[in-house]
Amino acid sequence: MQRWLLLTVLLTATVAAQDRNASLTVDLVFLGRSMPQMTEALAMFLERGGMDNLELAQPGVDIKTDYKLSATFDGEWGKAFTEIRATLTDRDGKTVWTTRATPQDADWQRLGMREPMQGMILLIERLRPVLKLDESFGETGHEGKFARLMAERSGLPPDSERSALDPRLQALKRASGSATLAIYAPNAARLAELITSAGLAKAAGGGVDPEIHVAANMNEQRMLWDAARGFREFVRKSPPNADYALYAEYLGTDAVHFIVSDRAGEWVIVDFQNDHHPDFQSIAPKSPDDCARLVVKRLQAYLR
Repeated sequence: MQRWLLLTVLLTATVAAQDRNASLTVDLVFLGRSMPQMTEALAMFLERGGMDNLELAQPGVDIKTDYKLSATFDGEWGKAFTEIRATLTDRDGKTVWTTRATPQDADWQRLGMREPMQGMILLIERLRPVLKLDESFGETGHEGKFARLMAERSGLPPDSERSALDPRLQALKRASGSATLAIYAPNAARLAELITSAGLAKAAGGGVDPEIHVAANMNEQRMLWDAARGFREFVRKSPPNADYALYAEYLGTDAVHFIVSDRAGEWVIVDFQNDHHPDFQSIAPKSPDDCARLVVKRLQAYLR
């Protein structure tokens, strides 16, 4: 125990002079495989903490940065991973920091470790005092090239388009439930009934299938925004006989997406829910009716 404590002190002292301004190469191996997009995600988390001088490891390419972060996620495909290891080495290959996490660790249990993103959060939390990272490293914080790359892959529209949603949402709020709303969903009549009963809008089925086809993608944000673009085009070509239009899609019982637009097709709300979100967890949808209730719950949150 004393030897481990001494090693930790020595390693911390070695890297203590470094901070977020250091250049860093990031390398992540997940279940025995190199997965570039996951490595990019880890780099994005480091960016959120204030780091800008980041590179991704390339096979056969010498490290030219001040440090290299090597992370390994072990486990079995299709099952939860069982161990996380990470090492920070300097330009000469000397280890200056190392960590290991398993299901027995308090950090692991606190985060309810089930997927890679939670593992990345654990690593960043442990690296924060070493590299003096900002505490804001999740959905907010500093943005750099990896955040921009991931936003581009996710299909997110430009900031100018997203920032325009809030004024339209405020206008819908001011309508105080009197706005008319055309519903396009697998169970449009039931969803319209629930929305009207909740006093959120005067809703009715749109009566037409918008036939929006979205390609399957591991990135759920990409699927959401592809659906939003498809619905916008549909509304522009076939304006509803209502003030607003709502399109909902249920991805089995794994996720619920819905988009609200005005009569001109301009987005008002673009929302998705899966089992990572509290509202989804509270309903735990098992049927289209459950999915409709989740849409209503989310609408209430936006319009309250």
